[in-house]
Amino acid sequence: MSEKMQVKMKADVELVAREVPSQRIIEIEITAPQAGSAGKRAPLNLGLVLDRSGSMSGEKIEQAKQTLKRIVEQMQPEDVVSVVAFDNTIRTVASGIAINAGSRQELLHDIDMIHPGGSTNLTDGWLTGCDCVVKVPANGYVQRTLLVSDGLANVGITNHEEIFTHAKALFERGIPTSTFGVGEGFDEHLLEGMANQGGGNFAYIESASAIDQVIQQEFKDLMTVTARNVQVEVTLPPGTDANLPGEWKMEKKEGKIIISLSDLPANRVTNLFLNLLTPPGDSQLVLNTLVTYENENGEKRNALGELTLQYAAQSKVAAAKKDADLVKRYSAVETGQRMNEALKLERAGKRLEAQRLMRRTLDEYGPNMPVATRERYRDVADRIDRGLQEPERKFLHNDSYQLKKHRHEDEH
Repeated sequence: MSEKMQVKMKADVELVAREVPSQRIIEIEITAPQAGSAGKRAPLNLGLVLDRSGSMSGEKIEQAKQTLKRIVEQMQPEDVVSVVAFDNTIRTVASGIAINAGSRQELLHDIDMIHPGGSTNLTDGWLTGCDCVVKVPANGYVQRTLLVSDGLANVGITNHEEIFTHAKALFERGIPTSTFGVGEGFDEHLLEGMANQGGGNFAYIESASAIDQVIQQEFKDLMTVTARNVQVEVTLPPGTDANLPGEWKMEKKEGKIIISLSDLPANRVTNLFLNLLTPPGDSQLVLNTLVTYENENGEKRNALGELTLQYAAQSKVAAAKKDADLVKRYSAVETGQRMNEALKLERAGKRLEAQRLMRRTLDEYGPNMPVATRERYRDVADRIDRGLQEPERKFLHNDSYQLKKHRHEDEH
């Protein structure tokens, strides 16, 4: 491991055809710096937003409250926290509280006083939590809003695209959002979309007993961030084009692909894949990757990666041996994204369309997928036209999310 960001670039084949366009798979592997020897970390500015609607009553809300309390107990004096609870009304439990012995005890008591209520004004509750984070003067904080909910947005702003627009705007202001869906009743596509547009993470929590483990992992990652405001800028050679699967925060601009990765914990490995289309030509093509970030001390840093593709005769390119492991990783990401799209179609009642998409995906990428993943999705494809039950929808959605973000256990 290194105290500097590491960037590696690979291609399935480092050759492209002189005579005709070629399609290459490019992998960019980014490894966050290890933690400094002094053990210093950046201070946190967190917004903890908890659904307290009626459906959260019982073990779910009690486990969630205990988790919020454990987070507060682990925070240090330089950290700041806000807590918002919502049902159809919004209650700001704490706004921009600096952690000290007195404020910690008062906040623990106030969290205990959160009780379940009515329906779910998810958007206003979340936006209130984000606003609390925004109001804290910027001072080198790792900032994040954590939203925990088991339900649908059925009061206030409910349109997905409008909510996603808010998430994107907040991320651009430096406030990422991570979302946690508990049980079977939440809208998985809404919560994942908020995390994707908001530059954070999405997690499915199957049962109340798993709430603490899942959210504590997110908190642990935030406490060990060594690279903040990470931005990846890939410069494409003239005449080439590329797309980026995985639903990352990205934009194309003047021959470049710019990907925003928010904050990365120590030693976190992130794999990005480009599907690159190259024109006929001669000599070589050079791709450059520039990663910019801030370290734990707020100092600006950068890391560079470079990959050269050589032009060769079409026959030589066709005969070249591909990097099978890279193709396997890329296939998993593409599969995850397309399966996610199929699940949206199934949710909307377009079951035959979902089935066709799943089968096309398996035909195209199945041979390069791990056997366990391929057989799991083949079984689903054979019966998705009859509809899925809610527990399986949630499991498959989480499965596809992990695949497209290259975090799936089958891939390691």
